Amino acid sequence: MNSTEKTLISLLSASAMNKNIQNANFKTVNWRDVYEEALAHNVHSLIYPVIKNLSKTYSIDKTLISEWRDASLIGSIIQINHIKQVKKILENFEKANIPVIALKGLALRGLYPRPELRSMSDADILVLKEDVERADKILINLGYYKLVSTEVHNNYAHEKHLHIEVHWTLIDELCIKTVSEFNNTLWQNTRTINIQDVSVLALSLEYQLIHIILHMASHIKHSGFGIRQLLDVVVFVEAERDNINWNLFFGQARSYNIEKFVTTIFILCNELFKIELPHSKHITYYKNNSYLELFINEIFASGVYGKRNSVRITSTEILDKTRSGSTHSKTKNKLLILLLFPTTAKLGDRYAYAKKFHCLIIFAWLHRILYVLFMKRFSFHSLHIAKERYELLQWLQL
Repeated sequence: MNSTEKTLISLLSASAMNKNIQNANFKTVNWRDVYEEALAHNVHSLIYPVIKNLSKTYSIDKTLISEWRDASLIGSIIQINHIKQVKKILENFEKANIPVIALKGLALRGLYPRPELRSMSDADILVLKEDVERADKILINLGYYKLVSTEVHNNYAHEKHLHIEVHWTLIDELCIKTVSEFNNTLWQNTRTINIQDVSVLALSLEYQLIHIILHMASHIKHSGFGIRQLLDVVVFVEAERDNINWNLFFGQARSYNIEKFVTTIFILCNELFKIELPHSKHITYYKNNSYLELFINEIFASGVYGKRNSVRITSTEILDKTRSGSTHSKTKNKLLILLLFPTTAKLGDRYAYAKKFHCLIIFAWLHRILYVLFMKRFSFHSLHIAKERYELLQWLQL
């Protein structure tokens, strides 16, 4: 980690867990860099109260403080309005006797000292498959329209409000193939929480933590996740440590073949945020493991959604097109060959003619090379990042 990233971790620890910043020396900090890093991970609002207090001691540019304040204020207003709208939706579902499980940030935000500072870009809820049509009618009556529909969820947009995602299953088995039991039993493993004075279901503590980490696993395989997602794990564990059945939790992790990933996530939480490792007998500590540092760098490079910059996006495209079931790490040369000369099955729609007439694949390869070079979407740096990400996924057993 560089100094900016270390500073951000200190500020997040102070903000999310009410920890004092002890013996910190911020005299040489580039606060503009810290702000940009926080923006990339969508945690700038979360740390603003701490920044405001630090500005009384340290010389932080007033223009930057003003910019930071305005962005945080706007963000918190959006979140307050969002949760009010979610309350209205939940009330309508309750009147229609539609059971709802609150997911992700919606179920987590109340654990933060100031929930309105924990940003959400949408609200995720789970309903039974037989209630999907009724849920759809309620949302349409509230002014929403269906923007995207997939095999696992519907995404609804509104002219004035943030998106709502209605799920009827939590696991896309094309991503994580070992957790159908989790999906089949989650309705039997719930608890009740309060969101804006509305009682709503949430996953049991063990299932919620598994779901948070499964979601991270899915993201890292396909794009990446940022420091906010790791902070969610920290805040959840610190709040519920004594109430979680750790034997049950780690038993689930083993049965879903994600114990290595789960263990590594907890070790990163300990490394970065200094939280006590849960149920230590299940944790194998990887002292001076190069992959831990690679994982930390991957998290910071990702930004909140894994699409921080064009180099990052291109590395994801390379990774998606070259990753296979092989357990052996690919060399850069093999990655490059597979990128430039993919099979017809891995060619995009732009090269549909080669999918229809396989004899034209050579022309499709030439077309692809010229397109990539002309659009400047390829760089050897992207290739290097893709190779590191591939090796990290192999090490994490994902």
